[in-house]
Amino acid sequence: MKFSIEREIIHKELQRANRVVPVRSTLPILTCVLLSVENSKLRVLATDIEVTISSEVDVTDSENGTVAIQSKLLNDLIGVLPQGELTISSDDKNFVTIKSSSGSYSIAGKSSEDFPAVPTLENGESINIDNETMHRIIDKTSFAVSADMLRPALTGVLFEFNDENLTTVATDGHRLAKLTINKNTGIKEDKRIIIPKKFLSLILNALSGNEENSFTATENHVMITIGSTKFYTRIIDEKYPDYNSVIPSENDKELNVKVEDFLASAVRVSIFANKTTQQIKLTVSNNNIKISSADPESGGSGAEDIDCKYGGEDIEIGFNSEYLKDILRQIDTEELIMSLKAPISAGLVYPAEQAENEDYTILLMPIRLTEEA
Repeated sequence: MKFSIEREIIHKELQRANRVVPVRSTLPILTCVLLSVENSKLRVLATDIEVTISSEVDVTDSENGTVAIQSKLLNDLIGVLPQGELTISSDDKNFVTIKSSSGSYSIAGKSSEDFPAVPTLENGESINIDNETMHRIIDKTSFAVSADMLRPALTGVLFEFNDENLTTVATDGHRLAKLTINKNTGIKEDKRIIIPKKFLSLILNALSGNEENSFTATENHVMITIGSTKFYTRIIDEKYPDYNSVIPSENDKELNVKVEDFLASAVRVSIFANKTTQQIKLTVSNNNIKISSADPESGGSGAEDIDCKYGGEDIEIGFNSEYLKDILRQIDTEELIMSLKAPISAGLVYPAEQAENEDYTILLMPIRLTEEA
């Protein structure tokens, strides 16, 4: 194998690939990146079995071939070489030579025979989603994904496709985010898949501009193509909970408040919340929200009043302050609507004005108030 390429181009591809390469693995080949040259195209392939990245770039002065190289070592070397053209070659014993304007370097490579194959996506249906929409889907849902590996279904985002829209849902049992995009997907059969958060976080950095990416789903895998790079992941093969059953439909106490004011007050008052419970109390009365917290252990307390639009019965309700702040940061309109029913019932938060072709709702479970607030 042999090829020449600008240092900046291959460094970018290696940095992306290195994000899925495990630092340690029971399969040593997984700590490598696979370089393959065919017809003046270089393919850079990396995988941890669950997630795979494959990208292609043009090269010159090439000879077909394949070799696996320790990813970290190669990436570290390329990262400190001077700008300019590099020539990379390997011999029949997988010995790799990198030549630059500063010198020549050698790395013992490995045979490509043991490197895992790229997942095959037979009989998969594809839809096109613009990068901006995909970025928004990930941003508005993944914050609510659970880290509890004992509940694997909740460690990913649920994607539900039908012919008319795409609905995405994430929950950790304490909060739930649901975003529906009204879009003609063109798929023939309704589809329901769970995509790991790790994979969605990986592609987030690759989504730029408003170009379209191709989203292909099969029974076991998902592939998203962004430019010349293909991202693959295994689907989480679990049944997702019936999220619709936990979204309340009878919350009759509705308030309207400025997001900036609400978040700023919550940030300040939460400084005094108990470090274990993170409890913050909202006391909602006529056109006013009193936000308060106290920590008997430290003896500190804080309270603020902010204006809102509310004319219902007075209500006191407690929330985890960290969860509440996370949710407020997701609302990108000037005002939000919070609907409540009772101190022990889930609250709903959504933008005062939904974005075009969107329906975004966040659920937050309350916590039982104690004397500390």
